Amino acid sequence: MKSKQDAQQVAYKQECLREIEQLKDQNHIEVFYGDESGFCLTPVMAYSWQYPGEEIRILPQKGKRINVFGIMSEANQLRSFQKEGSITTDFIIDSIDAWIPALTKPTVLILDNAPVHQAKKFQEKIPHWQEENLFIFFTALLSALQ
Repeated sequence: MKSKQDAQQVAYKQECLREIEQLKDQNHIEVFYGDESGFCLTPVMAYSWQYPGEEIRILPQKGKRINVFGIMSEANQLRSFQKEGSITTDFIIDSIDAWIPALTKPTVLILDNAPVHQAKKFQEKIPHWQEENLFIFFTALLSALQ
C-alpha cells in the first residue's frame, strides 16, 4: 500500500503526527483513534486449524450484523457505539457528539479517510467540534482511493 501513497502527503502527515505526539507528551492534549468494524455469526472463512485427519466444520448461522464505531486512546480508554445495519455518517456524527461531553482537555481524534468521514455532513461538523476543543486529524490518503 505504501507504493500507492503520495510521498509528500505521507511526509506531511507524519510530521503533523509527531507534533501531535509531542503535545500529548507535554500533557497539553489528549489523542484518540477512531475506527469502525462489524461482527456477525457468518464466518468469513469456513475452515479452521485442526489436527491431521480431524475434520472440523463451521456452520454459518443467520443473524444480524452488529457494527461498531470505537474511539480509543493509547492508555486503553475506549468508548464504543454500536448499531445494527450500516455505519452511516449520521451514526458517526451522533457517536462523536455523545462522546464530546466526556472530554476534559483539547483532544485530537485520528480517523482514516472512510467515505463516512469525508461526507459533506461530517465535514460541516468539524468547525462545531473545534469549538468544543475536539480536532479531527485524517491519516494520509491512498492514491488509489483519491
